[in-house]
Amino acid sequence: MIPDAPVVDIYLGDTTGVPLFTNVAYGTTTAYIPVANGAGTINITPPGTPGTIIATGAFTVVGGQALSLYASGLDATNTTTFGAVTESQRSISGQAQFRFVSAAPSAVPIDVYVVTPGQSIADSAPILANAPLLASDTVNLTPGSYDIFITRAGTSVQLFGPERISVDAGNVYSAVLIDAPGGGSPLTIQFTQEVLP
Repeated sequence: MIPDAPVVDIYLGDTTGVPLFTNVAYGTTTAYIPVANGAGTINITPPGTPGTIIATGAFTVVGGQALSLYASGLDATNTTTFGAVTESQRSISGQAQFRFVSAAPSAVPIDVYVVTPGQSIADSAPILANAPLLASDTVNLTPGSYDIFITRAGTSVQLFGPERISVDAGNVYSAVLIDAPGGGSPLTIQFTQEVLP
């Protein structure tokens, strides 16, 4: 999710071996892969250029756990950062699980609202408040439709939304806020239903 890195290679550990993923385009995610339990390091490089590390970060895997690894910021200003988000891999009866990740470097800090259609954000609390880059949170939602709004932190200045989503019971969803390719607006949200094992 690094807007000025249009395509990247991703390495598990050092960059002397074969990339874990190659030619990953901006704004896309890869499938899950199994990795050994314990501590690890991710290194992100331009495609075919293992000596140039754009972003790096440490993570720890626990058996039976699923992680999503995010990198964002700007390569040009050396402000890339890295985060690991523990994923839910189980459904909840009668509820949908919704995770939001703030991955748009031009927007932070932000407040994130998820409200029923027609509800004013003035009448609700944000699910994420004063969120820095790569902040995330998960909430359970009653099945139905919702609108997502993004405002500048602590204000009513709207940066994004409303974006209408629909969620069903027993499913897990994610929404990732990203910049336009290259950086800046328009902001978009990638809303996906996760595949559960």
